[in-house]
Amino acid sequence: MPVPLGLARRLLLPPVRLPERAWKRSAFIATKQYDNGPQWIKVALTLGAAAALWRLLFMIHKRDLKEYERRQKALCEKCTDIQN
Repeated sequence: MPVPLGLARRLLLPPVRLPERAWKRSAFIATKQYDNGPQWIKVALTLGAAAALWRLLFMIHKRDLKEYERRQKALCEKCTDIQN
């Protein structure tokens, strides 16, 4: 019985090689990365943003504490008025 032609071709041909472009660098990482030191602009922006967020957090907390104390004082005055 003869061997089918498709099977014979697959057995006799060399193994499939990856295309040449598969070994090249991707377009998404085509720029050279410099790892010789920290990128001070990014460091400064990150620390500045973190400091600004912490400052905002403390300002909002301080405002909320003042509002809480004002309401507690108003509540205590209302309670003493009712008792008298």
